[in-house]
Amino acid sequence: MSTGTKVVIGVFAVIMALSMMLPSLTSIFAHNEAEQEETEQQEETADQATDEQDKEKKDEGTDEDKDKDEKKNDGLDNVPDNESLKSLADDNKDKVEKLTKRYEEDPKNLATLLNLANTYMNWGYSAKQSSSTDEEKEYSQGLLKNAVSYFDSYLELHDSNAAKVDRALCQYYMDDSDDAIESLEKLAKDNPDYPLVWANLGMLYEQQGESEKASDAYKKAVETDPNDEYGAKSYGNSRLIALNSKVSSPSDAGDAGADKLSKETESGLTSTLSNSTGLNL
Repeated sequence: MSTGTKVVIGVFAVIMALSMMLPSLTSIFAHNEAEQEETEQQEETADQATDEQDKEKKDEGTDEDKDKDEKKNDGLDNVPDNESLKSLADDNKDKVEKLTKRYEEDPKNLATLLNLANTYMNWGYSAKQSSSTDEEKEYSQGLLKNAVSYFDSYLELHDSNAAKVDRALCQYYMDDSDDAIESLEKLAKDNPDYPLVWANLGMLYEQQGESEKASDAYKKAVETDPNDEYGAKSYGNSRLIALNSKVSSPSDAGDAGADKLSKETESGLTSTLSNSTGLNL
């Protein structure tokens, strides 16, 4: 066989082999192309997921900023035209500004959170006593809401019976007696040996006209604070005397005396109102 014939036969054989392999090659190329498309789709999906996560984080950040802005409603602006309220705002201005700055730098600092909660509670309670118009009452409510917000932030990081009592008292000062009583009843159930919860439950029951429940709570306050460490024993005893005077002396004079005592103790027993520093962690 001549060389030319061999070349022709060789070329023909190569062409035939390629023809037979074409479907397989096509499949391989198609598979690679599909694989590339799938990879591109996965990358695109991943990019979309990343964008969504970034958006969620941004939205979360916006919510956090809103929450922080709400907490920064410090009561120094838009003070009602009331000399007592303006004086209270002036008294609290420097302290609130310093604490707010510390809070912005470290939102999880326990001492700062408790100081802010205590400051707003004291301020809100005092403002409530000086408020008569709807505008003034709304202003004092805003201060107390701030206190509750900071107590909540504090309690998320540190469990504290004293803070729970003070938070419940804020609810009471905000004229939300039912929720305040519910909060204290739960605390009393979980911590039956804590004197302050019984002292304040007694006060709230008394304010609601439930004298029997109030008397029982005051007795528990006395029982759980035998050395008067919390002041619950003396507080409970004084309220028991007032309640007994209502029963034994139904005269107008007796009622007037009991009502006067009741108003004097309306603030309840709280670590906040007796401790302006609020550093009792």
